Amino acid sequence: MRRLSSSFPSREAIALLTMAPVLGGCSRAPLQDILGSFFPSWMLCAFIGTIAAALLRALLGAADIQQSVPLPMLTYIAFATGVTFIVWLFVFGH
Repeated sequence: MRRLSSSFPSREAIALLTMAPVLGGCSRAPLQDILGSFFPSWMLCAFIGTIAAALLRALLGAADIQQSVPLPMLTYIAFATGVTFIVWLFVFGH
């Protein structure tokens, strides 16, 4: 098989030129120092969202209206996800 001239960029050069614009935005990882250990910020937001969904379930149970929630598992997951994104936006959004 015939080799192309040396002026043609190699696969590695093409990969580097393709990935450079995508990786240019990675300045640092958003980490939080909790008791001397670093946790990703998304994990902290997901924990807050999960706690908020558990509190919502407890409040609905205390008000005795939990049986009227349509698709409870999907509803609580959607609520936890929404709270997670809101916390991320307001606390860690730039």
